[in-house]
Amino acid sequence: MAAAQSSERLTGFEVWLLLLAVLSAKVWAIHASHIYDDAFITYRYAENLAAGKGMVYNPGASWEPILGTTTPGYTVLVAAAVRLGLGAAEASLGLNILLDLGSALLFLSLLDWRRWSGSLAVLGFCSMPELVRIPAGGMEASAYLFLALLAVTLVRRKRALAGGVAAALACTIRPEAVLLVLILGFLLRREWSGLKRFAIPVSIIGVAYAGALIAYFGSPIPHSVVSKAHMHGESPALDTWREVLEQSFLPAGTGLRIFYLLLLPLVLFGFRRGLRSASGVRPFFLLSLGMTAAYLIARPHTWGWYYYIPLSAWVVALALGLEPFVNRAGHPLLVGNMRLARVTVAVLAFSVVTILGLAAHYRENYVEERVYEPLAEWAREVQLEEGGLSVQA
Repeated sequence: MAAAQSSERLTGFEVWLLLLAVLSAKVWAIHASHIYDDAFITYRYAENLAAGKGMVYNPGASWEPILGTTTPGYTVLVAAAVRLGLGAAEASLGLNILLDLGSALLFLSLLDWRRWSGSLAVLGFCSMPELVRIPAGGMEASAYLFLALLAVTLVRRKRALAGGVAAALACTIRPEAVLLVLILGFLLRREWSGLKRFAIPVSIIGVAYAGALIAYFGSPIPHSVVSKAHMHGESPALDTWREVLEQSFLPAGTGLRIFYLLLLPLVLFGFRRGLRSASGVRPFFLLSLGMTAAYLIARPHTWGWYYYIPLSAWVVALALGLEPFVNRAGHPLLVGNMRLARVTVAVLAFSVVTILGLAAHYRENYVEERVYEPLAEWAREVQLEEGGLSVQA
């Protein structure tokens, strides 16, 4: 019985294999994808900040400072890397890889290092096309996911003070992280000492952050958020609601919607299991569903990377939905035989790495070929750099 119990937990060897699969997927995604155009807005702010010109897009312009990036915290991180001599794009992509590796470990921790739910969740995290694509786009989604998972993990381990710091920092990355603060505060409502320790750093960092934005930009809300809020109601409500639900549960544009639809009952079953348990997955699921509900209510203009947390929760829910069936089908052959279980996890990880590697190798990068390369050639022809100008993309 003891052997069977221990074999249900991931070994160090299996964890390293899963991290290798995540690393391979993220690196190959960078090779196969282009950076989102929105990321260059953040990069320009970061480079100006690193150069001592302030967090502005157009240094010296009479209308500056305007906060045209939604993610001041991520901008500061990239600026710090630029200050150390790295390129903004390279620093962003490298940072996203490291953060996603950290998120994979936090997924395993929240799932109590269980072999099948943990393995399936991490392999889904590094094989779902949308989750592989978004970090390669250079956006802040990886930082938001990591800090959200870290806050949930710390609060679960009764380290509410540190959890409050992580949750507050998440709010500097994405404004939706306010939901994370509310959810964790609600779950701590019956533990007064824990709630107080959680609220202290949230209040201090929150006031300091809002005060800095007001002092420098005149508003605690990024101007990019205000601009997007003006789009409220432009599309018919039903169209917006359909788009939000599809992006959260049946993401479009991959040719896999039928496949996702077939898996949806297992995903919903996994959500039910996670929400009914007292594990760390519960607040993460609440954050995911809370974000989807907020988008349904506010109806803002959203892009694919807004759904990095809902889609990450999707693959975790799928893993939880599959776990009982895998355990039942594999017991005692897989669950009770550690060597066979270890080989199975290795084969699954190797399959993900191989498939993604082949896909990245044979995929045409049309944006690089048809946009960035001709633009670079034009810049060389007109000697843009000699005139002191540059096109960052």
